[in-house]
Parts: sequence; C-alpha cells; structure tokens
Amino acid sequence: MYSQAGYGPGKPLAFTLLYDAGDIHETVALAVTSMWNDVLGAEVTLDKREWQYFLDTRNNRADWQAMRFAWFGDYNDASTFLDIFHSDSAQNLSGFHSQEYDELLDVISQTLDSDQRSGNTHQAEMHLLNANPVIPLYFFVSKHLVSPRVRNYQPNILDVHRSQYIELMREE
Repeated sequence: MYSQAGYGPGKPLAFTLLYDAGDIHETVALAVTSMWNDVLGAEVTLDKREWQYFLDTRNNRADWQAMRFAWFGDYNDASTFLDIFHSDSAQNLSGFHSQEYDELLDVISQTLDSDQRSGNTHQAEMHLLNANPVIPLYFFVSKHLVSPRVRNYQPNILDVHRSQYIELMREE
C-alpha cells in the first residue's frame, strides 16, 4: 500500500508529528518516529509543544499532518467516543465528514430501545472503522496497587474512585 501510494526509498513520506510535552508523550513520539523511519523510511519532523500552546496549535492543520491526541470517556457509553467524529463536533480534529455517519449518530441519540440502539451503534462503529479517519497508536492504561486492607474499592471503566465509599481496615 505504501509503494502504491508512491512512496519508497527514492521518495520517502515526510510529515510533521505534533505532540504535547510531558508524561509518556515524548517517549511514544520518539519510538513511533524511529519505527516509521526504520520500516518505511519516513522522514518525520517532531514538533513538541507545551500543553497550552499545543491546544492553540492543534486546530491549525497547516502546522501538522499527524498529532498525538487522546480522548477519555467521560461517561459509560460508546457515544462518548463516537460523537467526537460527528462533522459538527469541536473535537473532530481529523476533519472527518460523513453525512451517513452523522445521521447514524443522530438516530442513536434519539433511540431508547437498547437492542436497536446497540445495532445502530455497531453500524456507526463499523462506518468509522472503515473510513479510518485516525490511526490509534496506543491506549492509556491505569495501574493501581491496592492494599488488601482497603475495602469497597471497585475498579471501573472510568477509573473514578470516590473516597466516601472506601474504607481502610485495621491490621490484624
């Protein structure tokens, strides 16, 4: 596919990867850049920005061709991730536009029957996967070491742990 697109040793893919400073972002940016260069011969210019400057820059597509971006689900429903690709979403930084996809999301938001909603959600997911507006590189994980003395700690998909329910038992 890479060579069919016209890229190869004599004509490497060249692009700018925008990412924000801190955490693991620089490590990942350096790793994927190295892999893209080793495997594809890609010439990647790294553009690291402090968080606020990164936020200001990410909306200017002329400054970058690839960007580190993350989205954390803020509620337990697939729409928290699907909605960011709606054509009118302020978070749709990929510029993805599909009238069919937008219509599916509109139907999902108004569907109360769980089986029908699940089927429509699956259709929207498949549409998005086939359109491929973004390429996920990695997924964040949460790691917690919890003492056996801690009671009522419940791991959950949102990684929210309300301390009002947690108890610390005495050592026996």
